[in-house]
Amino acid sequence: MKALLVIDMQENYLGKNAKSHYDAEGLIQNINRRIAECQENKELIIYIVNRFFYQRKAFRPQLADGLTAASELLFEKQHADCFSNPDLVRFLEENSVDEVEVVGIDGQFCVGMSALGAVKHGLTAIFNSECVGVKNKAGFQKMKDRLEKAKVIFI
Repeated sequence: MKALLVIDMQENYLGKNAKSHYDAEGLIQNINRRIAECQENKELIIYIVNRFFYQRKAFRPQLADGLTAASELLFEKQHADCFSNPDLVRFLEENSVDEVEVVGIDGQFCVGMSALGAVKHGLTAIFNSECVGVKNKAGFQKMKDRLEKAKVIFI
């Protein structure tokens, strides 16, 4: 089974008051198109949100405005690699997921590290470049080299 992991597509990262500047509108549009394709193909759609350890328990990260919420599958992470959440790993195992496609922000950090985490857990990892935001294109090259070395598939 295949799963789409939508990583860190949060209002606090992409909204009007966000400190990071991505092409939020274009990225959301591309990811929504991919979500629709996954829905048609009956693939799992899983949202991953980041909540830093110093943020209060009451803080609940919100998905970015305009992002399609196609499932209620939502997992929190506190590290760059979403596979650091044992609940996510268990869910993927219980649902016989053997392939994940990673989308979201940022390709140099959380999305890239999650793709590497997928490979470490024995999964096929697909990095969908048109659905991944990268703030520092030059810095991303090192991560891209690591991903290619780990046999992550780029589309």
